[in-house]
Amino acid sequence: MEAYQKLRLQERLVLAGPIPETEFGKEMIRKIDADPRVIRTGLVQGQELAELFSNCRLFVLPSHTEGLSLALLEAMSCGGRCLVSDIPANTVITGQYGAEFEAENRDSLAAALSKELTTPKDEVLLKQEMEYVKENFDYDAVIEWHEDVYKCALNRKNEKRWEQNC
Repeated sequence: MEAYQKLRLQERLVLAGPIPETEFGKEMIRKIDADPRVIRTGLVQGQELAELFSNCRLFVLPSHTEGLSLALLEAMSCGGRCLVSDIPANTVITGQYGAEFEAENRDSLAAALSKELTTPKDEVLLKQEMEYVKENFDYDAVIEWHEDVYKCALNRKNEKRWEQNC
């Protein structure tokens, strides 16, 4: 929010998802509601969420702690350009398909936002991104990966085999 406000962009900022009812959350809501360029949606699911991902100019994930982000995978699978904090959980997903900024660094985020919003879309790269997510992160691929991990764990009795195959 602060990086966005610092840039004084004309583009609207859509904050999708619930905001926690903590003091920090209440302060964020006050800041958000004071800026007419910012739209707060609350929880969004299904077709409405897919439309948000498909129509946004840039999906930004500024997390500093994260596991495997389903929101990031969904944005990428819809062909969205992505800008993520440089934590391993994000960069392992985006690979060559996403832009990064230094986690918890507002200046780095502001610079990356400015760059990404002025860089034209690369439709070929976005199609490759969609295919990459489909091949590597759809349910069948994830199940197959988990099966391989379990098989390796079960066969771990033979350490040489573990090192060679897992």
